[in-house]
Amino acid sequence: MSSTARNTIIGIVAVIVVIVLIFAFKGSENTALDNDNGVATTSVNTSGNSNGASNSTGKNNSGGTKTISGINIDSNEVLADVMKNELVRIPQTGVDVALTNGVGLYKEGSVEGSVNLGNIVGKVKTESGYDVFVQMAFTKKGSLGIQQYVALFSATSLGVKFTSAVLVGDRVTIQSVVGSEDPSTTGPHPSGSSAMSSLAGYIATINYLDRKNGEALTATPSVAKTLSTHVKSHIISK
Repeated sequence: MSSTARNTIIGIVAVIVVIVLIFAFKGSENTALDNDNGVATTSVNTSGNSNGASNSTGKNNSGGTKTISGINIDSNEVLADVMKNELVRIPQTGVDVALTNGVGLYKEGSVEGSVNLGNIVGKVKTESGYDVFVQMAFTKKGSLGIQQYVALFSATSLGVKFTSAVLVGDRVTIQSVVGSEDPSTTGPHPSGSSAMSSLAGYIATINYLDRKNGEALTATPSVAKTLSTHVKSHIISK
């Protein structure tokens, strides 16, 4: 083969290599641009939340967001999701039950039953976050009764925690819980008229429907009643 032919072949090979490199570079550039144009990417949470809580946020009443301890305590929807998978204590026992989607089973000695966490019926702003009131029903195996309680969860910078519960009645309908200042308290009150002091204590009025005198327990509750309770240090009591 003559030197001229050899040089021609080498030149052709070099041109082909350059063309291949140009197309490869453009392909990688397009891939990078795809990520900028909305292609979903996977990210890893490095915020140090070892408990697995997601850093969810949501809008509060003022239109902004407030994220505390990994969850948005201003959002009732977020709070409901968290509380329905929390640990609760069966009233008048030392039995704690871990809820799964708002439902749990318990056993104390020969007594067995279930607990069902319902809707949020009240939310009171305090000096450290919120006191959240939730309808909670208990049933015992072999009994037709459905004991309706108001449970209190404390939502603070430390997270969300069940603290206590108070009995309202058998097969009643709990409607709402409203917080108001207790005139008998002398402790410090937080600044801002919308906040209650759980440290000093405040009144929590439970509004519910009961049956008329003499009506069977199976009758639909229709009589409006109230139950005045007291909240102090995030504990509700009669």
